[in-house]
Amino acid sequence: MTQNYVRPVSGESFNVVTTKVINGVEDAATHFAGTTDPSSGGTWGASRVGSTWDDTTNRLDGAGDDLGSTWKRFESTTATPTYGWRTLNLRNYAATSPNTAILTISASSKRAWTDLDVSGATTSIRALSINLFVEVQESNPGGGVFFALRKNGVTTDANERRIYPQVSSVTAGGMYTVELDANQIFEYRMVPSGNTSANVELALCGYTERV
Repeated sequence: MTQNYVRPVSGESFNVVTTKVINGVEDAATHFAGTTDPSSGGTWGASRVGSTWDDTTNRLDGAGDDLGSTWKRFESTTATPTYGWRTLNLRNYAATSPNTAILTISASSKRAWTDLDVSGATTSIRALSINLFVEVQESNPGGGVFFALRKNGVTTDANERRIYPQVSSVTAGGMYTVELDANQIFEYRMVPSGNTSANVELALCGYTERV
């Protein structure tokens, strides 16, 4: 098969065209890392769209607040257009293997909202939420009998995760996601039928953290 190529009119015109195309591709694929804004001190425009910056100001091994690096991408931010950095809301899921038991309650009565701290070795300090496998057993289940989870400080019922046992002395449970506050704390509450009627076990299966 024969391929036909168009010869440029001159070497100069050929170089002008390829410079625009190739530099645009190279610029768009550029990645930066560090605490200094790579676009500062220069004029960045359309040719830089797609560049990424790993802002390491708060990187875990740095001197910041250990919230993790912030990933940003250079984009058109208005229809004018104007250009700037857009923060990417990146998350990572880490599975816990084997699962870690974090709470066991046996033959217990009612408990008001109680804090549970999962910081330290249980999760990453950048964790935003955790996945829990929950098992609840009740000797006399009913409509007002349940075990609940929520983010620390949240007070609306709509943000609770509730588990309602259905059959006497038969374990009910499942996987639940619970948000953590900035100190890696969530809350649990128990409303059983009697003073020694409820059994609960919580196991950490994984967590979602900032990248």
